[in-house]
Amino acid sequence: MHYLDMDFIEELITAKIKGRVIRKSMFLRLLSNGNFDYQTKDYELVINRLIKDGKLKEKDGFIRHKDTEDFTKLFVEHNGVRGIWASKT
Repeated sequence: MHYLDMDFIEELITAKIKGRVIRKSMFLRLLSNGNFDYQTKDYELVINRLIKDGKLKEKDGFIRHKDTEDFTKLFVEHNGVRGIWASKT
């Protein structure tokens, strides 16, 4: 994967996640099902780099943009079940 490809994937991921909280595995599957010539490992590599750089936050298997409020704790405590996809309403 080239540097320009990584920049494109980074912009795609940032645009898709902005303002949302989504389960990481579900998001990887959605990205892989798109009409792009990238594999799941390419997306996962970029997501992990964004988490390391502090642009994305990961908690309990959910990822969100650094400026998005964390709703996962409230969601998990309210429903009592972990792993259900959550979004702010």
